Amino acid sequence: MLSFIKSIFQQVKKYKFFDTFKHTSTYFSGKMVVQGLALVSMPVYTYFLDEAGFGVISVFGSLVSMMTILLTLNLNGSVGRYYFEERDDWKEFNGTSMIAALAAFLVFGATFYYFKDWIAETANLPKQTMIWLLFTVFGTSVWRTFEMFFIARKESKLYAKNEIIYHYSKFGLALVGILFLTSDRSTGKIMGEGIAASLIALYLLYKLMPYVKLHFSWAHLKYICYFTFPLIPYILSGQILNYFDQFFIISTVSQASAGLYSFAYKVGTLLNMLLLALMAAAGPDFYKWMNAKEYGELRGQVISIMKLLTLGASFLIFFAVDVGDLLASKDGFNAALPLVPIIVLGYAFFGIAQLYNRFIFYAKKNIWLAIIMIIAGILNIYLNMYFVPLYGWQAAAYTTLASYAFMMVLSWIVNKFILKNPDLPMFQMLKYVALLFLLLPIYYYVIDIEMNYFLNILLRLVVFGIVAIIIFWSKLSTLKFNE
Repeated sequence: MLSFIKSIFQQVKKYKFFDTFKHTSTYFSGKMVVQGLALVSMPVYTYFLDEAGFGVISVFGSLVSMMTILLTLNLNGSVGRYYFEERDDWKEFNGTSMIAALAAFLVFGATFYYFKDWIAETANLPKQTMIWLLFTVFGTSVWRTFEMFFIARKESKLYAKNEIIYHYSKFGLALVGILFLTSDRSTGKIMGEGIAASLIALYLLYKLMPYVKLHFSWAHLKYICYFTFPLIPYILSGQILNYFDQFFIISTVSQASAGLYSFAYKVGTLLNMLLLALMAAAGPDFYKWMNAKEYGELRGQVISIMKLLTLGASFLIFFAVDVGDLLASKDGFNAALPLVPIIVLGYAFFGIAQLYNRFIFYAKKNIWLAIIMIIAGILNIYLNMYFVPLYGWQAAAYTTLASYAFMMVLSWIVNKFILKNPDLPMFQMLKYVALLFLLLPIYYYVIDIEMNYFLNILLRLVVFGIVAIIIFWSKLSTLKFNE
């Protein structure tokens, strides 16, 4: 039996997706250990916080994501790309990048502090949280730099280890903040995470120092600005796609509705975590094959990524409600869970767009990324403003799905007809998305069958297993099962 398993494993290792899967499993295992924290943190947060408090911490997190880009001008956003230039001055480049980002943070952080009361009022957040936002942004910016360093170097184990340290430390001090730092529990969480992010940033800077030479070069700064400035509207528009619906709900409906929507989004984000892990694992080979003009290898990699992404999406469609039940300590949060399959479908379209957008990153034509995201972001704003008042906060999931689908179309048009980048098998990719759409009525039919809960889970597992066989049938059919 052991020799049989070893034989199958040796055959699987020969498939093109295996190396990507190997690094993906390392990245994703780290992310799943982090997300496993949700098994503790989400019930804790939903126990100590009501829906309104959960909405506050969710919108605060969204604001941190945007300010991390604005307050540093994204000047630390090119270290991963420059690594693939394969020059011998990477350490000097990193020094210029970090000096420039720190200078921007000091200047724009002071500006943010001056306007903090107005920003808090506009975002409908407690004013006392704004100072802690600066601490959190500092830590997040350093973590982002660390992430780009070690993903580019293919040091997936080191990256995964420190990701676990980073997120578990934040949770530990967030819990301290909720229990001891202030009577307002949502503010206490924010305070604890701000302290943790700053302390961990100092540790991460120590880990980065062997790869940095404190050196300033105008040539390097020119490269940084050319690459990163067009990414600012791209990233901010991405934040609009991800988070504007939360801002819009909290400002026009209620903090409680924003909390419900954010809860559903956090469950659906599991698929985005898989996507990030896949893209991180596939990145080094992508640059290698692009440099060598081995476009056939790229197409094979894309299909492998889509298969793994579809498998993860299928699992979430069938079991998201069960995952959500585990994460919620209060029944009130469960009202949002039917939206998770729609959020998952949106991330499937987003994944295809990202596979196309890699070519734009490679060519350093980042202005097109900005154009794509700005148009999709504006569409998202318009759809939310029109449909949320008509159909309630739940409509935000559908508007985001439509915006991601539109973004995929824009990415395809720019790459194929404007930049004329290598073709990707769009029809094959869309077949996997079509499969996900077909799963929706199957899921709703199966979940409504009146039977024992555990038998229902078993039935869904069987259907999921059939879907997995369909996805990987072309590979499974080539395996030789002779011992």
